[in-house]
Amino acid sequence: MAEPISPSGPQPIQPQKPTPSSKNEQETLGVWQAFLSKGGTPATEEQAKLFMNGLLKFFNTLVAQERARLSKANKHLRDVIEGKE
Repeated sequence: MAEPISPSGPQPIQPQKPTPSSKNEQETLGVWQAFLSKGGTPATEEQAKLFMNGLLKFFNTLVAQERARLSKANKHLRDVIEGKE
């Protein structure tokens, strides 16, 4: 029986579930869990992970936006220097 042929081209990347593997990650998770528990109800480890991931996504988005803005500004500056604008 013939094996199925996989399609050529880029394959979709499967997201990996983050797992705290280092002592530092465990300590960070504990700090956020304690911080989130200050409101009266204790935060679960899962809630702390979701909060941390949300912060990471937020700051990654800010960094990406700033990089795009700087790239556009650099292109404009390069065009001005080269006399295109």
